[in-house]
Amino acid sequence: MIVASRTARAWTVLLVIALAFAACARSPEATKARHLTRGDAYFQRGQYREAILEYRNVLRVELTNARAIQQLGLAHYHAGEWGQALRYLVKAREVAPDNLDVRLKLGAIHLAGGRHAEAHEQASAVLAREPRNVDALVLLGGGAQAPAEVDAAIRRLQEARDEAGS
Repeated sequence: MIVASRTARAWTVLLVIALAFAACARSPEATKARHLTRGDAYFQRGQYREAILEYRNVLRVELTNARAIQQLGLAHYHAGEWGQALRYLVKAREVAPDNLDVRLKLGAIHLAGGRHAEAHEQASAVLAREPRNVDALVLLGGGAQAPAEVDAAIRRLQEARDEAGS
């Protein structure tokens, strides 16, 4: 009788332990999704430090997760950490070259760093897709070096303003 109850208790304990391990051991996909969701929530609330931590946790699970790389770049950008932002935004642009927000942020970082040609390249890429994108037009104007470039940028900005006003 005592042996039977010990055996039952042992099985019960083993079952509880197994269930505990099963509950703790989430699949990599579930872990990644949980961190992405948390990161996005923090990002939306402007809590960039917390978002950065969550997106880094995603990259621990999947080193090449395009969404986490992009969001890390944007979170660092908004946190004013442009060196870190540049690193991730360059990777994000490589993965998704059509992401205009990434290109605009890259252009702003390049412009702030005095790399006018790179800023011009990013602005031009955005304007090729959205010719009246005001942020890209401002970036283009900010990176203009020659008087003719300045005049062309002003003219494009005025055209965009006139179209928006009509």
